[in-house]
Amino acid sequence: MKSTFLKITFIIFSTFLFAVPATSVPIKLSQADGVEFEAFVRGDEWNNWYETLDGYSIAKNNQNVWKYAIDVVGPNFKLSNRDAHLTSRGIIVEKHLRPIPNFTPPNHAEENPIESSNLTREEFEIPLVLIDYPNMEHSYPPSNFEDLMNQEGYAGSQGATGSFRDLYIENSYGQFLPNSTIIGWFTAAEDYQNYGDGAPNGYSMVKQ
Repeated sequence: MKSTFLKITFIIFSTFLFAVPATSVPIKLSQADGVEFEAFVRGDEWNNWYETLDGYSIAKNNQNVWKYAIDVVGPNFKLSNRDAHLTSRGIIVEKHLRPIPNFTPPNHAEENPIESSNLTREEFEIPLVLIDYPNMEHSYPPSNFEDLMNQEGYAGSQGATGSFRDLYIENSYGQFLPNSTIIGWFTAAEDYQNYGDGAPNGYSMVKQ
């Protein structure tokens, strides 16, 4: 069998593929004026949000100020005028509000798995780099990712989703067969909230 080595790096930031639950460790958030406070990341890879330590949902407004959420509007929150670092005393709002996800993950449990033993295909070696943050340490050992990425018929917290390997075997009709090598953990230079689509220059930070 011909083996082809393809150098592709997948970077995983604390939460990862197949809707693994968010970390239970509080993280540190910063207001636009520099005031810091602790909060939780809730949800999973498909749908996530932030909550105060006492369970109230929060989000940033257009001025990058964290505010208490008072209602849900589709995938977003309707925000109050109270800053999220202030006490929740006197707030009359339901705890643990969650946004309505605008993405439905595929249900691989309803699909027929591919019998990989009879396929003719090329092997691809893929490094998987694990990244956490100064204010959000990882919650899972590297060994957890071995099954997630490579195990045939992988079943995790969301049921029998299949692994990363299963996904690409199926969608490539057996032409792309990845073998993932787990590398890390490594700690990012900046805190969690400085990366991604919710932060100024977030995607540029990810590229670094």
